[in-house]
Amino acid sequence: MSDQKIDNQAGADSGNPRGYVEMAKTALRDEAEARKGRLAHRASSLVESLRAAADHLDSRSEDGIARGARYAADEVEELVTAFGSRDIREIVDEVDAFARRRPALFVGALAVAGFALGRFARSSSPDGGHQEPAGTTYTPPTHS
Repeated sequence: MSDQKIDNQAGADSGNPRGYVEMAKTALRDEAEARKGRLAHRASSLVESLRAAADHLDSRSEDGIARGARYAADEVEELVTAFGSRDIREIVDEVDAFARRRPALFVGALAVAGFALGRFARSSSPDGGHQEPAGTTYTPPTHS
């Protein structure tokens, strides 16, 4: 939402706090929808990567791991499809309900997802995740 549009709406609703609350809700909902779209795009890239990894593992006769990678790709793809067709409010409500029904499973799933996303992010970085930690390069002192 542009600053001018907000200023115009604020002028029209001056003295009405509900107008500001509704504007904030709309802005947050719009931002959440935009982020949902970006997340769906990244998840689709993850699906492609998992399928490519499965194909590579097949070529190395790693059938069990390849099946696992394909299963993960199928599950992520199903989630992308399900989330893409729902409003952000519906998604939040479903996640909240699941977390209340199965809190241990929810926390475990978050941990696994965080680990998997971290591994994916490191492996897809330009240097393949092989960065030198800051301050680890040794430079010997020069004697003058």
